[in-house]
Amino acid sequence: MISDEMAYRQYLDGKEESADILVERYGDALTYYINGYIHDIHESEDLMIEAFAQIFAKERPIDGKGSFRAYLYKTARNLTIRHRQKHKIWFLHLDEVDFELPSEELVDAKLLQSEREQHLYEGMANLKRV
Repeated sequence: MISDEMAYRQYLDGKEESADILVERYGDALTYYINGYIHDIHESEDLMIEAFAQIFAKERPIDGKGSFRAYLYKTARNLTIRHRQKHKIWFLHLDEVDFELPSEELVDAKLLQSEREQHLYEGMANLKRV
Protein backbone atom coordinates (compact mmCIF):
# COMPACT_ATOMS: atom_id res chain seq x y z
CA MET A 1 0.00 0.00 0.00
CA ILE A 2 1.34 3.41 -0.98
CA SER A 3 1.74 6.07 1.73
CA ASP A 4 -0.19 9.32 1.63
CA GLU A 5 2.95 11.36 1.21
CA MET A 6 4.15 9.17 -1.67
CA ALA A 7 0.75 9.43 -3.40
CA TYR A 8 0.81 13.20 -2.99
CA ARG A 9 4.36 13.41 -4.42
CA GLN A 10 3.25 11.27 -7.36
CA TYR A 11 0.34 13.64 -7.94
CA LEU A 12 2.72 16.60 -7.91
CA ASP A 13 4.87 14.76 -10.45
CA GLY A 14 1.88 14.55 -12.80
CA LYS A 15 0.31 11.20 -11.93
CA GLU A 16 -3.32 12.29 -11.48
CA GLU A 17 -4.56 8.84 -10.38
CA SER A 18 -2.70 9.39 -7.11
CA ALA A 19 -5.13 12.17 -6.23
CA ASP A 20 -7.97 9.67 -6.63
CA ILE A 21 -6.26 7.35 -4.14
CA LEU A 22 -6.11 10.13 -1.55
CA VAL A 23 -9.69 11.26 -2.12
CA GLU A 24 -10.90 7.67 -1.86
CA ARG A 25 -8.86 7.13 1.30
CA TYR A 26 -9.98 10.26 3.17
CA GLY A 27 -13.08 11.63 1.40
CA ASP A 28 -15.82 10.02 3.49
CA ALA A 29 -14.06 10.42 6.84
CA LEU A 30 -13.30 14.05 6.11
CA THR A 31 -16.91 14.70 5.09
CA TYR A 32 -18.16 13.28 8.41
CA TYR A 33 -15.53 15.28 10.30
CA ILE A 34 -16.77 18.50 8.71
CA ASN A 35 -20.40 17.48 9.20
CA GLY A 36 -19.73 17.24 12.93
CA TYR A 37 -19.20 21.00 12.90
CA ILE A 38 -21.82 22.29 10.48
CA HIS A 39 -24.52 19.58 10.56
CA ASP A 40 -25.27 19.74 6.83
CA ILE A 41 -24.02 16.74 4.88
CA HIS A 42 -24.32 18.41 1.47
CA GLU A 43 -22.32 21.46 2.56
CA SER A 44 -19.85 19.08 4.20
CA GLU A 45 -19.29 17.28 0.91
CA ASP A 46 -18.69 20.61 -0.83
CA LEU A 47 -16.18 21.67 1.82
CA MET A 48 -14.41 18.30 1.58
CA ILE A 49 -14.00 18.79 -2.16
CA GLU A 50 -12.78 22.33 -1.57
CA ALA A 51 -10.21 21.13 0.99
CA PHE A 52 -8.75 18.64 -1.49
CA ALA A 53 -8.83 21.26 -4.23
CA GLN A 54 -6.87 23.71 -2.10
CA ILE A 55 -4.21 21.15 -1.26
CA PHE A 56 -3.87 19.98 -4.83
CA ALA A 57 -3.79 23.56 -6.16
CA LYS A 58 -1.17 24.83 -3.72
CA GLU A 59 1.18 21.93 -4.45
CA ARG A 60 2.90 22.39 -1.11
CA PRO A 61 5.63 19.85 -0.44
CA ILE A 62 4.69 17.57 2.45
CA ASP A 63 7.28 15.46 4.19
CA GLY A 64 6.98 13.02 7.04
CA LYS A 65 4.56 10.29 7.93
CA GLY A 66 1.07 11.54 8.74
CA SER A 67 1.78 15.03 7.47
CA PHE A 68 -0.61 14.84 4.50
CA ARG A 69 -3.52 13.77 6.69
CA ALA A 70 -2.77 16.49 9.25
CA TYR A 71 -2.51 19.13 6.53
CA LEU A 72 -5.75 17.93 4.95
CA TYR A 73 -7.69 18.04 8.22
CA LYS A 74 -6.23 21.43 9.15
CA THR A 75 -7.28 22.80 5.76
CA ALA A 76 -10.78 21.34 6.18
CA ARG A 77 -11.06 22.76 9.69
CA ASN A 78 -10.11 26.25 8.52
CA LEU A 79 -12.62 26.06 5.67
CA THR A 80 -15.29 24.91 8.11
CA ILE A 81 -14.59 27.77 10.51
CA ARG A 82 -14.84 30.30 7.69
CA HIS A 83 -18.07 28.65 6.49
CA ARG A 84 -19.60 28.81 9.96
CA GLN A 85 -18.68 32.49 10.35
CA LYS A 86 -20.12 33.29 6.95
CA HIS A 87 -23.37 31.41 7.61
CA LYS A 88 -23.72 32.27 11.28
CA ILE A 89 -27.28 32.04 12.59
CA TRP A 90 -28.11 34.46 15.35
CA PHE A 91 -30.42 33.33 18.12
CA LEU A 92 -32.35 35.57 20.44
CA HIS A 93 -33.11 34.18 23.86
CA LEU A 94 -36.51 35.06 25.28
CA ASP A 95 -34.84 36.05 28.54
CA GLU A 96 -33.14 38.91 26.69
CA VAL A 97 -36.37 40.30 25.20
CA ASP A 98 -37.84 43.24 27.05
CA PHE A 99 -41.57 43.20 26.70
CA GLU A 100 -44.52 43.30 29.01
CA LEU A 101 -47.94 41.89 28.56
CA PRO A 102 -50.55 44.59 27.97
CA SER A 103 -52.23 45.79 31.10
CA GLU A 104 -55.74 44.65 31.90
CA GLU A 105 -57.08 48.11 31.05
CA LEU A 106 -55.64 47.91 27.52
CA VAL A 107 -57.05 44.44 27.01
CA ASP A 108 -60.49 45.63 28.18
CA ALA A 109 -60.32 48.67 25.89
CA LYS A 110 -59.48 46.49 22.88
CA LEU A 111 -62.33 44.13 23.73
CA LEU A 112 -64.74 47.04 24.03
CA GLN A 113 -63.58 48.50 20.70
CA SER A 114 -63.91 45.12 19.03
CA GLU A 115 -67.43 44.75 20.41
CA ARG A 116 -68.42 48.22 19.16
CA GLU A 117 -67.08 47.46 15.70
CA GLN A 118 -69.04 44.21 15.62
CA HIS A 119 -72.29 46.04 16.57
CA LEU A 120 -71.56 48.71 13.95
CA TYR A 121 -71.12 46.13 11.18
CA GLU A 122 -74.26 44.28 12.26
CA GLY A 123 -76.21 47.53 12.27
CA MET A 124 -74.89 48.47 8.82
CA ALA A 125 -75.90 45.07 7.48
CA ASN A 126 -79.47 45.62 8.74
CA LEU A 127 -79.85 49.00 6.98
CA LYS A 128 -82.13 49.05 3.99
CA ARG A 129 -81.05 50.55 0.71
CA VAL A 130 -82.93 53.66 -0.33
